[in-house]
Amino acid sequence: MDTNPDCLLLQLNIGCLSEIVTFVPLKQALQLRLVSRKLNQAVCYGWRLRIYQIEALMKHCNTKLKEGFEDKTVEDYKDMCEHQSCIIDDLNAYVENGFKLNAPRQNYMNIGYLVKPPRFVSVPLVTSMILLGWSHKIPLSTDFQDTKEIRKLWNQCRIHFRNKNVMKLHNAFKVDQVDPVDIVTCKKILSMHSDLTFVRIQAESRCAANMFSWSNLVIKYFEIDQQIKPLGIRQIEDKISKYERTEKKMMQVFDRILVHQNF
Repeated sequence: MDTNPDCLLLQLNIGCLSEIVTFVPLKQALQLRLVSRKLNQAVCYGWRLRIYQIEALMKHCNTKLKEGFEDKTVEDYKDMCEHQSCIIDDLNAYVENGFKLNAPRQNYMNIGYLVKPPRFVSVPLVTSMILLGWSHKIPLSTDFQDTKEIRKLWNQCRIHFRNKNVMKLHNAFKVDQVDPVDIVTCKKILSMHSDLTFVRIQAESRCAANMFSWSNLVIKYFEIDQQIKPLGIRQIEDKISKYERTEKKMMQVFDRILVHQNF
C-alpha cells in the first residue's frame, strides 16, 4: 500500500470561499487550506475596517446634529416632523373611511359609473387622482373653473373607480414622492373651487368628502416638507439611517465570515 502523503486524497470543503467539493493530494490540500485561511483573515480585516469607517461616519453625523444647529431650529424641525406623522395617520383614516363599500352614500365603485356627477363630487375626486399619480398629464393652462374641462378630466379617470384600480394606486402611494407639478395643479383647482367644504361634499358623496380632506392633507404635507428641506437636518438623519442599515448588513456578513474562518 502506498503511504506517500502526496498520494493520499483528502476531501476538502472550501467553505465560504466555494461550495465546490474536490479531491486533491494532501500536500496541495494543506497549502490551499493555509491560503484560504489567510484570505479569510484578510477579508475579515478589510470588512472590520469598513465597519469602523461606517461607525465613524455615524458618529460624525450625530455630532453635527447636536452641535451644528440651534436648539430652536431642532425644535421646529421636530414639531414639523410630528405634524407630518399625524398627517400620514390622518391620510390612512380618510382613505379607510372614503372607500368603505358599506358607506351610506355612493361608494367609490358606484361613483365610477356617474357620467355627469355634480361638481362637489367630480372636483375632489379628480384632485385626488392627480395626487395619486394618475398618468394623465394636465396642462396648467387648463381652465379648471370650466365645468366642461372638469367633466373631461372626470370621464378620463372615472374608469379607475369602476375597476377598483384606485385602490391599487392608494396602496402604492407614497406621500413624500408626490410630483411637485401635481401639487401645483391641485392647489390651482381647489383655489378655483374655494366654496368646497367637507360638509357640503359629504351631502353628495362620503367618498368624495374624504378624498377632499385627503388631498388637502397631501398638499399640507408637501408644504411642510418644503420648510424642512432647507434646514438640512433631515438629510443628515437620512444619512445616519443609511449608515445604520449598511452596518447591520455588513455585520451579518461578517458573522458568516467568522463562522467559516477556521474550516
